[in-house]
Amino acid sequence: MLYVGQRIMPMEYKTLTFEDFNMKTILTSYILEQAGAEKIAILKKGRLPFGTSHDQSQPGFYFFVRAETENCVARFFAGRTRTGQSLNKIIGNINRVDCSMCALSLRSGEHDIYFIHADKIKPLTTGWGKGQLAMTFTRSHQSPYQTLTEVNQILGDNFRFKFQ
Repeated sequence: MLYVGQRIMPMEYKTLTFEDFNMKTILTSYILEQAGAEKIAILKKGRLPFGTSHDQSQPGFYFFVRAETENCVARFFAGRTRTGQSLNKIIGNINRVDCSMCALSLRSGEHDIYFIHADKIKPLTTGWGKGQLAMTFTRSHQSPYQTLTEVNQILGDNFRFKFQ
């Protein structure tokens, strides 16, 4: 018999967390390579010890993948630059006296840096989760009014990044 105010507890009680409801995919290096990304550099404790021969004047997206887990923890984008220093500027911003969790994470440990040109980002945005045949009929983002910021937001909608 139940009394007023008495609580019924199931045998196994589990507190639900935000991760239980988050249905986004974790972006991995395997997914990036399947989408056509190329590994261009290694970031060790916020520095590029080996440099890179990558052409930094091209517009595109830089994905920082934690070496131990192969999971992408952060993404940055750069438009067409005249100076050709887009990756160097991103790393410079990471190494500023900034206390964000993203910057602190990228300044510790080892991260692989992957690059996808802005024209080849379709498999990760509108084509994500579709088969090869459906992908050929999927529109790509080529509108003159669409910015890389909008494409960046679509990436955030499709994937979960630990520090962004």
